[in-house]
Amino acid sequence: MTAVAAPVATRAQWDEHYLRHRPRLLSEQECRRFRGRVRPRAGWTAIDLGCGPGQWTRQLHRWGMDVTGYDYSQRAIGQATQRGVGTVYGQRIRFDLWDIVRDPCPDELPPGSIDLITCRASLAYLEPPALLEKDRPLLAPGGVFHALIPVASGPLHAPFHRGMTVQEIDRLGCDGWAERSTYHLGLGHYGLVLRAPSAPG
Repeated sequence: MTAVAAPVATRAQWDEHYLRHRPRLLSEQECRRFRGRVRPRAGWTAIDLGCGPGQWTRQLHRWGMDVTGYDYSQRAIGQATQRGVGTVYGQRIRFDLWDIVRDPCPDELPPGSIDLITCRASLAYLEPPALLEKDRPLLAPGGVFHALIPVASGPLHAPFHRGMTVQEIDRLGCDGWAERSTYHLGLGHYGLVLRAPSAPG
């Protein structure tokens, strides 16, 4: 049987979605599990892929990181920017438009410059294996890639509600990483943590 391709929403459809969409609330458990697994540090440089209106991007910034949120939707970036950008808490926060799947990495992201890359409920939209190969060179030695992924017993491929099976998650990040771990978060989500190799010596 031939697999059916997942429907892909256009930028205009995503803009309309964000006009009506209420972002998934951050929970104390989610933040606690993230910090326990990733061990983030104030002063890190981070990027948040598929940031939407910027809820998770702002949480990273509250933890003392210099962070940029990227999204495909102009409306999402507009909503995120309305809540403020610039230097706050001594660290920068900003948002920018990026078609993460189709466009090359922005020039402002040179190789080895990022301590943390996050994808909160957005990885399944971003062609995961290709994304990891594309973005891994951005990480500094010992840098971390973290994704929170909605999990389904079968493919979850609605245009705005996309997840991955446990088997699909298990195939990610098996090569080229110094450390790989997953954890279960309630309400049908898994965390994936990949750590880049440290510098020699």
